[in-house]
Amino acid sequence: MGINLGFDDPSSQIVALALRHAILPKQYGSEYGLHEEWGTYGKPEHFYTDGGKDFRSNHLQQIGVQLGFVCHLRNRPSEGGIVERPFGTFNTDFFIFFF
Repeated sequence: MGINLGFDDPSSQIVALALRHAILPKQYGSEYGLHEEWGTYGKPEHFYTDGGKDFRSNHLQQIGVQLGFVCHLRNRPSEGGIVERPFGTFNTDFFIFFF
């Protein structure tokens, strides 16, 4: 699992940064005040995404070829309802209190 937080628009470069974070071991100095190990890292064998523009780029396909994993795109929007609905509910019911 990896993350990339920022204010940039979605792009293949942002996805690549999140992939980099997912693949590399997470080791932070004591100045960060983190008290737990983050043991989840490593190169994926398969990378499943929705059909967003940032995932359909040649850049992401090239990264997959170079690192040896297969990118799988969800082609039909109907395949994502189970995942997308909870995110929508979370965004509208939770974040509305903060903004």
